[in-house]
Amino acid sequence: MRVFLSTVARGAPVEQGGELLSLDWEKKEVLKRVPIFPSNPAVYDPHSRGSARGGRGIALLPGELFVATYHSLLGFDYDLNPTRTITNHHFAGLHEIRAVEDGIWVSATALGAVHKIDLDGKLVQSWWAHEDPLIQQRFDATPLVVDKQQDNRLAYLKDFSKIHLNNVEVCDGKVYVTLNNHGAIIRLFPTEVVACDPALKGCHNGLVTPRGELLVNDSHHHTVVVFNLHKGEVIRRIDLGEFPEVTKIKNAPREYKNISWRIRLQNWIKRKRVARPLFTRGMCRLQDSRVLIGISPATVLEIDYKTGKLIDYFQLSGKVNECVHGLEASPSADFPFSI
Repeated sequence: MRVFLSTVARGAPVEQGGELLSLDWEKKEVLKRVPIFPSNPAVYDPHSRGSARGGRGIALLPGELFVATYHSLLGFDYDLNPTRTITNHHFAGLHEIRAVEDGIWVSATALGAVHKIDLDGKLVQSWWAHEDPLIQQRFDATPLVVDKQQDNRLAYLKDFSKIHLNNVEVCDGKVYVTLNNHGAIIRLFPTEVVACDPALKGCHNGLVTPRGELLVNDSHHHTVVVFNLHKGEVIRRIDLGEFPEVTKIKNAPREYKNISWRIRLQNWIKRKRVARPLFTRGMCRLQDSRVLIGISPATVLEIDYKTGKLIDYFQLSGKVNECVHGLEASPSADFPFSI
């Protein structure tokens, strides 16, 4: 199995803020790694932690893959040679992306929006959370007015959407988005709240299975939450920190990648941690009930979400501020082709 992942080096300079890697999962071997950072336009990031750094979601297409940066999708062949770049004036704060037969869905977190582009990069459909009457009424969302006639890629680095729409998922032709700050899963076209639960607040990623299970990462509590969308309740929580192999990673001496003492001191004064071990981000559904999950320091775990057991893992870094963000694999439940 070939695994592709993106990383974010929290607190590092933007141009050293992350990578895209390909792995041979069976051999636990890194096949190639390339730096990933936003450029053209370059981003001056006013924040000292994640924000504009590194790679985000990954989408696999036949013969090509894309990894998101803050404002663009960077294309590569499967050997990680660059192919092309897709960007749009409404790409800002990109997080997860999802490939479908006729295009790619993109979550633009800074704008509280989700966009679909075709395979040539043309924008074909959008949904703006702050403009949706149901979202306004149900969540009393802080207004965010976006001038759609201007280039918004760098316009919302400071004044961004507070609902934190950070994931887009497609299952059985239905589009779902995740509102991190409200613990809500929204099904689109038409808009419908399919889940809203404190257990989902602060969640990232979000995969919907054909059986109506929702899998999300609770990033700050190193937990995978399995939620029943039909019953509206948590089925189980998998605490990754309970695995002995993960506990060993958590308790290892703290090392940092490409982060200055000035940034570390600055965040200590503000009482904000630049990074923490077991920060949980990245998810890919394999066959049966197996999923890949990412944690920091950059490590990929293979777990069975039904039994809650750890099947396998591969640690790629000992630097606590180097986090996995995007994860995809071939073959997988969403991309059954073998690369």
